[in-house]
Amino acid sequence: MLKFIFLCLVIANMLLFALGRGYFASPVAETHEPQRMYQQQNSNLLKLVSAEVATAPVVAPPPPEPAKPEILACLSLGAFQTTEINAVETKLKTINFGNRQSRQNVQDVANNIVFIPPLGSKELADKKALELTHLGVKDFFIIQDQSNLRWGISLGVFKTEEAAKLYLATLSTKGVHSAKVGVRTVATNKVNYVFKNVTSTEKIALDQIKATFPDQELGACK
Repeated sequence: MLKFIFLCLVIANMLLFALGRGYFASPVAETHEPQRMYQQQNSNLLKLVSAEVATAPVVAPPPPEPAKPEILACLSLGAFQTTEINAVETKLKTINFGNRQSRQNVQDVANNIVFIPPLGSKELADKKALELTHLGVKDFFIIQDQSNLRWGISLGVFKTEEAAKLYLATLSTKGVHSAKVGVRTVATNKVNYVFKNVTSTEKIALDQIKATFPDQELGACK
């Protein structure tokens, strides 16, 4: 019996010695903090922070500022007859220019006119008109207003001097040699609309309005 107890003590001591020397690996991996840190990948990139920093709320970056609309130069739309004013102003209200919109009266318009100088009386003007008809000229009228061209004959009105001179040359080939090119200022009751600081979006809306008035012009302010 004593031998058996002695043998058990020897075996137990041998097991303790083997465990102490690490001859038997633990079947369960160590889970204490140093060992867990060692097993993590790229642990050298970890940064220890204080509790205050770790629990501080994350501040979101400010939202980006909205893109500002492109500002174009001053634009002018016109010239409108008085009978068109209500229609165009109704359409312009949809854009809401506010105090950036203004209306200008077009008092005078300078035109390049091809004309025969005043003949002194209605009788002489009628006689000249008959001659023009015989020469094949159909587009003309006798000027009867109180201007300095009274009893002259207008043969055509043009926007540019070049166009007027070209038509004068055409009349010369038909035998009309007394005609001239001059500038005549005509009073009108038309209006222009002026818009300041127009954005690209507003320009598109103005283009759409202009399309409903094909005789008008939309361009830079003069």
